Order: sequence, then C-alpha cells, then structure tokens
Amino acid sequence: AVSHCVLVTHHTSPDFGCLITLRTSPGSQGVALDKPGLMLASRSGSEATTVMLARQCALFRRGLAQALEGVNHRMNGLGIQIQRFQVLREDFSTVNGSLFAPTGWDLERGSDPSLCTLNRRAILQRHRHMVDDMYHHEARYPHKWMTIDPTSFSAQNLTPRISHIPSHSGFDGRNDGQNL
Repeated sequence: AVSHCVLVTHHTSPDFGCLITLRTSPGSQGVALDKPGLMLASRSGSEATTVMLARQCALFRRGLAQALEGVNHRMNGLGIQIQRFQVLREDFSTVNGSLFAPTGWDLERGSDPSLCTLNRRAILQRHRHMVDDMYHHEARYPHKWMTIDPTSFSAQNLTPRISHIPSHSGFDGRNDGQNL
C-alpha cells in the first residue's frame, strides 16, 4: 500500500514523523489505489479507492497507523519510533523532483522508481508545510490516531486516543517503510 515513507523530524519536538506516499494502480495517473491499498482500506473498514479519499478517511488513516505500529515494533531497539505521519497527494518521481534518476539514465525511457534515490532536500522543501502542520496543528486532525470500539467498525465509533503511536510499538530501516 505504501510506495515511500520518509522519516522527518521537527525542531519543536523529539518525535519522529514520516511522509507517506501511497502506491497507485498502473494507468490510473496516480489517482486509484493499487490492490494492497484497496486491501488495507477493506481491512480498515474504509471505502477509500483513491489517494485523496484515503488521505481524508479516518478509518484508512487508522489502518496506516496500525501498520506503522508494526513497523515501530520491528524497529524496536534502533531508537526510532514513528509517532506522526502525513499522507501526500502524489508519489515521488523524477518529474516532480523528489527522486534522482541513476546516473546515465535515459529519462525518455521513463523512470523505474525502484532504481531511483530520494531527493530528501527537495521532498522536505516541497512538503515543509505538511511537516510543520504535523507538529504544530495536531489538534486540527483528531482522526490521525484513533482507536475503534471493537464491537463496531464504523466511523461513528471512532474515539480519539493519545496523539501519537505508542513508543512501545518498532522500523525496518532496510526498506524505508516500503513493506507497509
């Protein structure tokens, strides 16, 4: 479901956060979620089928938060615990400057994102407002970290819990969060 996950920090907090991009179906021009994204939506009780719907859906975001808790569990002992996240509107690419193509790569052939490296400077510059928002205006996003009453899996039963992923939970830094 996750295409890229970039760890970020902010000068106002010791917490780690991440910027997440979602995988999309081939031919959907970056709009429709791919099969793993649709499966995450289904498991979460979300009806999201597009990146924009997933970004706005509390149930989908809760499913991502649970996946990040699993990542935190695997990272236990590394001193890194992801406690905040934002889902970005579009995936990283060489076109939008967030990926570097390998040296000598012919861009006219297209770019295979798995062969590219992240352009962290461009990503942080382009999405600085989202990082600031993630750390400054968390109260505006009570749906970021929710618990769900186990007796019912509907949006009406969402109840806020603490505003971060519990630190007891771990990051498999080998794949930069790509197995979510």
